[in-house]
Amino acid sequence: MITDNKRFEELRRAAQILKVIAHPVRLQIIESLGKEKSLTVTAIKNSIQASVEQSMLSHHLIKMKENGILTSHKAGKFNHYSLNDKALLNVLDFSK
Repeated sequence: MITDNKRFEELRRAAQILKVIAHPVRLQIIESLGKEKSLTVTAIKNSIQASVEQSMLSHHLIKMKENGILTSHKAGKFNHYSLNDKALLNVLDFSK
């Protein structure tokens, strides 16, 4: 029974991640970060095709960070974002 509960939690977590990334802008963010070790908000904005205001882009980044999809670190006055787990790229087939 313990294994079933653990598996259920893994599946619940996977469903949560899929729910969070189910947006074209967020998928483009993941794709961009899959090509680079880390990017600033401005670099992400310049690398995606969607026309999105920087405030909305920041909202997407924060939501993805809160759900463990992204990590960030501050270097000077800039936040640099990176993927928390590159295995996500394999699921989304962005590794090519």
